[in-house]
Amino acid sequence: LITFKDCSGQKTTVSVDISPCPTQPCVFTFNNTATVTVTFNSPAASETLKSAIYGIVAGVRIPWKMPNPDGCQGCNVTCPVVQGKGYTYSSTLGVPQGAPKLKLVVEWTL
Repeated sequence: LITFKDCSGQKTTVSVDISPCPTQPCVFTFNNTATVTVTFNSPAASETLKSAIYGIVAGVRIPWKMPNPDGCQGCNVTCPVVQGKGYTYSSTLGVPQGAPKLKLVVEWTL
């Protein structure tokens, strides 16, 4: 499990795990994959679950292309999402060879 900040203000995120990430800060290498698992309690009912990733560089949110932004397809969540119910979302993404080498904070939204 990693240290995280629940930016929703609703305290709905229970835990976040990134694999591989044996120590923090997480270090990702080119041409490898990382799996992010987020356990959360849904703050609202919804027919869909969309996800997005942003890198925060010098205070600016920069979007990162998601391989699958539909959290209802292949991410371990069955939609519709029920308010107050617990879910475990999981997504694997790669670090492409051309990605810039830098340290940054990542914001993952669901």
